[in-house]
Amino acid sequence: MSSPYGPAPTATVVNLGSPRPRIPGTAYILLGAAALLVGGPALGGAWGVALFVLGVIAGFGGAGMFRAELADRRAPDPLLSFDEAGVWLQNRHGAGHIPWNSLAAVGFHWAPGKGDARTYTLELCPAGEIDRDHPALWTMVRDDEPLRPGLPRLRYRIGANGDRLAPMRHAVGTYAPHLYFGETERERGYGKLPDLRGHRERTSAPPGPAGNGSA
Repeated sequence: MSSPYGPAPTATVVNLGSPRPRIPGTAYILLGAAALLVGGPALGGAWGVALFVLGVIAGFGGAGMFRAELADRRAPDPLLSFDEAGVWLQNRHGAGHIPWNSLAAVGFHWAPGKGDARTYTLELCPAGEIDRDHPALWTMVRDDEPLRPGLPRLRYRIGANGDRLAPMRHAVGTYAPHLYFGETERERGYGKLPDLRGHRERTSAPPGPAGNGSA
């Protein structure tokens, strides 16, 4: 059984982390250093200048990638868990829980991708209004046309491509078959991005009253 504090030990767990880059930042740093130390002085002239500039770009780009990789390694991958109590999300911002009994419908949307491929999303449609700025869940909230009249516009949407799709299908079929609305085709680009600007504006601290500052 799940507890009030987290998913059950038997929950279906889906890793939502992004795939690691194929070429690490350190490779770009080494490539840039080689271009600067070996290529530029050896060639000279226009080719040497071009190689020097390329080395600088590769070095700075690699350094940025290396810093991002370090931060990514330190942060745990976000995990989505499904059990009889609902859907649980754990990420660097905290934890969130979406009970099945708070949802009106669950299913998948898909749109044509490259070639014969499809892009999928898991759609969790609440029965009532939700906290669009929940610390852990807000990145999954999307504003879209309600699945049917009477439902709110805001819903939870999670990317379900690649290795995520099969366990998500299994979890929905196991824990929420009574909510399942199937798989619906949508237009390209329907997924949209989270409302980052709106979230920042809504969660920023309001300014204090004029003339009421402290010394």
